[in-house]
Amino acid sequence: MKLQDGIKIAALEQICPTELEGHLQMSKARLKTFEDHGEEITIVSAAVLLLCITSIVITLATFFVTLFFPKKRVFFENQKNS
Repeated sequence: MKLQDGIKIAALEQICPTELEGHLQMSKARLKTFEDHGEEITIVSAAVLLLCITSIVITLATFFVTLFFPKKRVFFENQKNS
């Protein structure tokens, strides 16, 4: 028995985190098929992962700069306030 796209999409949305579910629901006009939804989840997940990795890299870079070059800390603090 083959499930209809509408049923598969509804089930997929139910198992997604709330924010992603909301994104999928707001994008319904653009996302027509189950495959479209799967691709969108992949793209959004990759973007979130990239943001997390970027945040970690910036945090580590700031830590090491302040550890090894304490006088450079002012530069990073000024950048945050800009």
